[in-house]
Amino acid sequence: KFICIGTEMGVIYLLDHLGNVTRELRVHDLAINQLSIDGNGDHIASCFDDGRVLVTGLYNSIHNQDLKLKRRVRSVAIDPNYYKDGSGRKLIIGGRKMILHEKIPFSRWKSTVLEDATAEGGVKTIRWSP
Repeated sequence: KFICIGTEMGVIYLLDHLGNVTRELRVHDLAINQLSIDGNGDHIASCFDDGRVLVTGLYNSIHNQDLKLKRRVRSVAIDPNYYKDGSGRKLIIGGRKMILHEKIPFSRWKSTVLEDATAEGGVKTIRWSP
């Protein structure tokens, strides 16, 4: 569908297969550490050093999220099924620990530590494959 690029200036560029910019999303003032796209290409997750994780809908804002964590976030992976109703709207976030965040009723998040990687220097990259 598209190529997605995150910049040091907090901008996400969507490009067509010829490299033409089709969309520009100004999501933050800090550098984007990692991007992740759901399986349908409907949502992009991005993370930043200030502890923010954003989920941005490309076609609507119904499932947009803005998580503000109290620690540096180096990596993020969005559930490939995030776009599906009833999927739980899951994200895996990496920093010192790898944590699964799952959307629950009343705009809350359930967090489950999957791995404490502090001794190894933390989690730098994550890829969630369908």
